[in-house]
Amino acid sequence: MMKRAFTVCMLVVLFAGLSFAQFGKLPSIGKKSGGAGVDADSLISQANAINTDFVLATYALADSYAIMLDIADKKESAAKLRDAVVHAKAEPVDKQAKFLVTPLDEAQREIDIEAATLESKKLGDKDKLDIARISFNVAVAALKDKSAIEKTAGLLPKTQDAIRQVGSDPMGATKLTKLQGAATALTGVSSLAPTQVKALTGMMGTLSKMRKTNSVSDEKIANATATSSFDNGEDAKKGI
Repeated sequence: MMKRAFTVCMLVVLFAGLSFAQFGKLPSIGKKSGGAGVDADSLISQANAINTDFVLATYALADSYAIMLDIADKKESAAKLRDAVVHAKAEPVDKQAKFLVTPLDEAQREIDIEAATLESKKLGDKDKLDIARISFNVAVAALKDKSAIEKTAGLLPKTQDAIRQVGSDPMGATKLTKLQGAATALTGVSSLAPTQVKALTGMMGTLSKMRKTNSVSDEKIANATATSSFDNGEDAKKGI
């Protein structure tokens, strides 16, 4: 069931019109909230879920970049990125995505330099399977990023309102700390998401050309989901 759902998501992004222009229409993050009396526990839970989605998307992007660097014969760079992922998972959950900003930016620049070569490169069977797997992972990452951005736009101001309300209650110190952690995580999503979306946009374009050059079918992409490592960011699920 999960494989089928993920495959549908992938097809929606890649083949049913999730245009890059849609990302530009996402609501601005930090707009004023008119709500009052918010449920702090619910806000913390929602913030945790949003951050989890965003961190998982970040790991999926890192995994995809590493494989692309392997295909481009940049083994040392791929190993460096994978090492950064290992170190990121040792960081607090609300800082994991931030820890990968620089490694991902370096990988993106290297892949951009190699893009023309990658797009025309004839691949062996293993690399074709990897391209199918990356296409799936990047598509789901795009959906998770889009969802995280949209939800953060509404949730961050509500969380900030709750911090002000709970801050006036001398009995709410523990809840205040958790709300502040939630706000920190949401602020991280709001600041890092635009760069990540831009990276996904570039990656999707390169992958599209690579699939065309190597006749990687939609069916191969769907079948590749069974071996997808998209959820390799399991540590992100520990919560804020």
